[in-house]
Amino acid sequence: MFKFLSFGLLIAAFAAPTVTVKLRLGDRFFIESVLTDIFGPAATVTTTKYIFKPASLYGGPCDIYEQVRIGQGAQDFADPRGACPGGKTAASLLVVGVSSMLRQGYVTRACELLATQPATLEYALRRLFPDGVYESPNPMNLAAAFQLFNPERNPSPGIVAALQQLESREPDLKKRWSLIYLTLCMDPQWQVI
Repeated sequence: MFKFLSFGLLIAAFAAPTVTVKLRLGDRFFIESVLTDIFGPAATVTTTKYIFKPASLYGGPCDIYEQVRIGQGAQDFADPRGACPGGKTAASLLVVGVSSMLRQGYVTRACELLATQPATLEYALRRLFPDGVYESPNPMNLAAAFQLFNPERNPSPGIVAALQQLESREPDLKKRWSLIYLTLCMDPQWQVI
């Protein structure tokens, strides 16, 4: 004899379990490489302090067997990037970064420094204007700046308009671009892989 189930119970019986999907964030190696690519070699001082060394916030385990010591000191490595920040525990860090307010705080601080330091800002501007003649922000060069952080995406017209409004009150051209780079850098969307 068949028992009749209500339609809702029948659906519930065959429903898949609930799955939570979290965004995959780039690890410290990814974040540092993006910022160094945009802001140049001078960015390494800032990215080492705010991205590479607080490794537990970003993920990206190191390999303790790749560390090559060249001296007797605790920090004497052939490649300083080969050192495991925090010791052997850094070898067991998550592969994928986890979103947190502290992580974003460190990224924000790094962005503030990179967008305002003359050497790093100059490098970033040269990515847009190789000849060194800076133009006022317009939809084309704002889209190009956006794509430095988000190479696979085109900015929406709303994003371009917001960036144009952001800089419109600043008379100094370099400071305008500094504000634009700061805003693009602080947007957590580019960290998603």
